[in-house]
Amino acid sequence: MDIFEDFAQKLEVHPLKAQILLDVYDREKAIEKALAILYQLNINWAEYRILNKSNPTLILIFLSSEDLQEAVKGLCEAGFTKLKGLNSQLNIIPKSIGG
Repeated sequence: MDIFEDFAQKLEVHPLKAQILLDVYDREKAIEKALAILYQLNINWAEYRILNKSNPTLILIFLSSEDLQEAVKGLCEAGFTKLKGLNSQLNIIPKSIGG
């Protein structure tokens, strides 16, 4: 299992924010490019964290759940191919038992 898959499996659902995990090789350019894409899509990200600084670099971006699908699509179209989106706990609808 590679480092991306390891981190992706360990991601926990955030109570309020959606998350996008990116696997990139040129950290500075990739962060700049990813945030510029989100800006062009009018997606306001809350924060980002660099999870490891070696190559590949893993970046975790926090944003609103409403913007997750569009953000993932935009990042994929821009060439980010190794990413994972995770919705917030607010968007998990519990199913009622027996109904």
